[in-house]
Amino acid sequence: MASIKVLDKIDVSPPANSSLNFNPVVPLTFFDIAWLHTGPVDRLFFFSYHESTSHFLSVSLPSLTSSLSLTLQRFHLLTCHVSTSPSDPAQYIFSPSTTNSIALTVAQLESGTNFEELVTSDPRDLSKLDPLVPQLCKSNDGTTPLAALQITIFPNEGICIGVSIHHVACDDSASIHFVKSWAAACRDNGFDSESAPVLPIHDRSVIPDPNGLYFKSLSEMRDLASNAPPPPPPDLSVKPPALYMATFSLSREQIDRFKHGVVDTVASSGVPSHSSSFTVASAYAWICLLKCQGEKLTKETAHLLFSVDCRARLTPPVPVQYFGNCLRPCFVEANVEDLLSENGVINGAIAIGKSIKGS
Repeated sequence: MASIKVLDKIDVSPPANSSLNFNPVVPLTFFDIAWLHTGPVDRLFFFSYHESTSHFLSVSLPSLTSSLSLTLQRFHLLTCHVSTSPSDPAQYIFSPSTTNSIALTVAQLESGTNFEELVTSDPRDLSKLDPLVPQLCKSNDGTTPLAALQITIFPNEGICIGVSIHHVACDDSASIHFVKSWAAACRDNGFDSESAPVLPIHDRSVIPDPNGLYFKSLSEMRDLASNAPPPPPPDLSVKPPALYMATFSLSREQIDRFKHGVVDTVASSGVPSHSSSFTVASAYAWICLLKCQGEKLTKETAHLLFSVDCRARLTPPVPVQYFGNCLRPCFVEANVEDLLSENGVINGAIAIGKSIKGS
């Protein structure tokens, strides 16, 4: 396992003279509440940086922290915690934290791996990435912080910026909106340029709930938690298997060939479907996973589950810059024989496309 040395811990807040309006208390929607008892989504971004640690601390770190402060002026919600409403214990809210900040850890790699080993496409041990992930821990008052950051320096090789955001705060597109905004503020020394990302929208009133889905979802979650059997105690005598991650790339030519195959098949069948880079790449990965099971694959049907962005699907549509959760699950079922046939990728992509259109 990689070993790091913590150099500093910084609480980064929005500028004291912040002029952007922000409601200090924001209620959770039914899209948010589904993720209340999950955890953070962790992302690691690697950048080449052929300078010493001292150079980074004196030159680059101040720019990163000042631009982060400006970004939090726009994404103030990430400095909040999740708690219950003082007036209604059944209502969960995003409320201001005592520090009004995000915790940023600055660390340096000591031993156990190197920059090139972690950024390669070849299989790499996931345990070596663990020390680079920010820790999002509950506060002393029992509330849950929404975000934590970590910058790990690989002296004269590169840096890794770890971003952990609790899923109850926002979905993937909103999280990446924050990351891109921070990157733009760091690049342009603020948000004055015309290329600056649009302002996020935190207003939860854009998510209507006429049927009381919030309380229905909360009740179902509590029922599941109360009726679920306790997890078995871990067997400390058994060492968990090592987990590895590798990167596999599909070329534009391969993607286009699969998409053309889907279009031709759908045109001949007359059945409407949805063809995109996502559907064909997901189908390819799905079939590869099925083939990896070999003789263990005994079922006649296979299933795939992923999330679909609902911003454009609601009435009225939710603005694309809405900062929150706006996802629903999409289930796909297909015949294993069809997926493992010569046209398996095309069959899988059509099945995925039909499920997306029907969501």
